[in-house]
Amino acid sequence: PYVKAPVWIDYGTRLRVGSTSFINRGLVVTDSPVAEVRIGERCLLGPGVCLAAVEHPLDPAQRGGPLGAPTYAADIVIEDDCWICAGVTIVGGVTIGRGSTIGAGAVLTKSIPPYSLAVGNPARVIRSLAP
Repeated sequence: PYVKAPVWIDYGTRLRVGSTSFINRGLVVTDSPVAEVRIGERCLLGPGVCLAAVEHPLDPAQRGGPLGAPTYAADIVIEDDCWICAGVTIVGGVTIGRGSTIGAGAVLTKSIPPYSLAVGNPARVIRSLAP
């Protein structure tokens, strides 16, 4: 892949990036040894994209301190030929279907079907990009 520095990656042990993909500066990946983050082939990731596969409990009493805080993790999959525009956040458990475009600043908490244009917070599909 072509990667513009700087990027921030928590572990990287389960991060997979297609060899023909482009990652712009400012990518943040909060991954985990138990959750895969996969970016397919021919994908474009704009500046400031956040792939947050890990989250903490909502209940403050369950979070604990910064070093002992429990976390939950789920895979993030960006299939081939996707364009993830600037400032997009994708959380664990989300798959972006092949050929999809995600508009700048979108927050994805649910999976997006192939060949879709999704925008907003929370992101929603506004039209099909099917060939």
